[in-house]
Amino acid sequence: MKPTIILKANSKVEKLPFASLSCISGIPLIVICAKRLANTGFDVVVATSNLNNHNELVNILKKFKLQYFRATSKNVFKEFLKLKKNYHEDDIIIKASQENIFNDGYLAKKMVDILKKKKISYFNFSDQHNTPKGFGLEIFRIKKIFNLDKKIYYKNHGEKDLLLLDEYKFEKNYKKLRTNIENIEDFIKIKKFLEKENNFFKIDSLSLLRKFIRKNEILDKSIKKEILKKRLIILGGSHDQTGTIKIAKNLLVRSIVFDKNVESPNIQTPDQFILKSATKTREINYFAKKTGINGVILQGPDFPQVSSKIESSLGVKNIPLSAAKICTDKYKMKVFLKKILIPIPKFTLHKKRSFKKSNINFPIIIKPLDKSGSRGVFLCEKKKQFSNLVKRAFLETKKNFLQIEEYLNGPQISTETFILNGKIFTPGFVDRNYELLKFTKPQIIENGGNYPSKHFEYYQEINQYIKKIAKSLKIRNGTIKGDIVIHKNKIYFIEVAVRLSGGDFSETMIPLSSSFDLIKNSINLALQNKIKKKDLKIKFKKNYIAHRYFFSKKGQLINIYGLNKIKKKSWVKKIKIFKNKGDFLSHTTNHTNRLGVFIITAGSQKQIDQRIQEVYKKVKFKII
Repeated sequence: MKPTIILKANSKVEKLPFASLSCISGIPLIVICAKRLANTGFDVVVATSNLNNHNELVNILKKFKLQYFRATSKNVFKEFLKLKKNYHEDDIIIKASQENIFNDGYLAKKMVDILKKKKISYFNFSDQHNTPKGFGLEIFRIKKIFNLDKKIYYKNHGEKDLLLLDEYKFEKNYKKLRTNIENIEDFIKIKKFLEKENNFFKIDSLSLLRKFIRKNEILDKSIKKEILKKRLIILGGSHDQTGTIKIAKNLLVRSIVFDKNVESPNIQTPDQFILKSATKTREINYFAKKTGINGVILQGPDFPQVSSKIESSLGVKNIPLSAAKICTDKYKMKVFLKKILIPIPKFTLHKKRSFKKSNINFPIIIKPLDKSGSRGVFLCEKKKQFSNLVKRAFLETKKNFLQIEEYLNGPQISTETFILNGKIFTPGFVDRNYELLKFTKPQIIENGGNYPSKHFEYYQEINQYIKKIAKSLKIRNGTIKGDIVIHKNKIYFIEVAVRLSGGDFSETMIPLSSSFDLIKNSINLALQNKIKKKDLKIKFKKNYIAHRYFFSKKGQLINIYGLNKIKKKSWVKKIKIFKNKGDFLSHTTNHTNRLGVFIITAGSQKQIDQRIQEVYKKVKFKII
């Protein structure tokens, strides 16, 4: 059997939790370590825990087609030998640590040569993982596994260590250099260094370390400045969070993103991108406490109870957990709004497998209690549609109830309100666009929005309702997103959410239509920074803005036409296609599977309408 490297990986380590799930150049650290160790042809097998909280790590190993096995820390070798049934007691095993990204197959090969040349059964640089004395690599023959003692071999065979240590000249010149990752500063320093190195998978340890040593002083100075930066957790790394990550960077805030998607569009953008679900409250809390996080922000995804719990553990008093729980259950939300006398549509619950008739007349809205982004939301116009649409809606939820609501026709408005010390500021006020409803129904899919609103006369009245909602939810600091319909000249609240909106509203529409920088203020609020009075002034701009989406049919995206030409137009403020050529697309049925987005400006309503048509006419997709 040729020498095999066992790479021990643990996502929840004490020093820097989830280091193995953190990405450099968009690649998880554990994958980088494995590939570097395999660059001379050694077999590399990752050993990780059999606990459930390591499932995400295992999914990454599967995604990148790495060999792995699961075992407790005490049974690693026992489980490994079960895999390697035909072994000999003189076969060689190398144990490697995920914490030292500089380890590679070249270094391991030198250790194998020393082991063979000296005819010994065990070799280690030291009992320390830090350079100059240690590299986190141990090498031994399998027979040593059955009789491991607690003596540190290098103490009795120091001259063997010095063979390599002298070659690297660490003892003399680089006693304080750290090449393993124990904290965020270590990670960012090494991340910055490696992202400027081409093909760092194949560069041998000696060459890579020499470069790192030369640049270390410069990197240390930059990191010392960054240590003073505040640290912000951003929950989610999708297109919705792109602007938030960029604004955090402009504010000199260190951004740490949690998202389990290995194909996230922002995987290379933040200071640290961790491939872990943003809903793992307990684990993110553990990370926050270990690493000195200052705040958390939620934009787009509708799980404010996660951010609320993290805020509470950090001592930040923004959105109360009670408010988060109310606003993520559509029935509880409606009951609450009704109790505090906020005008809402009629509503009731529909139990699974129930044939009880609703007392609400058709047309009605059917929606899950726990979903956002229009998932499972249907317009039911006739009684004969009801049973089928209910079945479809239940497919989108794990709950045993759906909400049935009265459908109120009329224009709809999206609002976004910032709350500071009990005072409200509403810089977001746009008309929602449902012009495609006749094509998308029974699905209800909004196609962006328009500014300025044609219903601005309701602005003050809506603000009074929002102020009442915030006070009743005991929110003194935070954000409230409102969905409102004007039915027969009367305001009705459809939903409220206690988070920043996704879909480009808070990121792009509000800055283009108002002087108020909602994302910037929300980041400062999350970090408990002082917010200046001038940053709270709202001055609505005299321009026209349209926010629209590209929808798709089912099939493979073969080509995109006209995109580069339309991007050059000065009035195109944003255009983004979420998919790449070759991707397989699903039919757009909700906000989560749209094909792309664009935002444009103009000097008049007529001009904005013409420009909308121009974009749709020139940007075409070949889907087969």
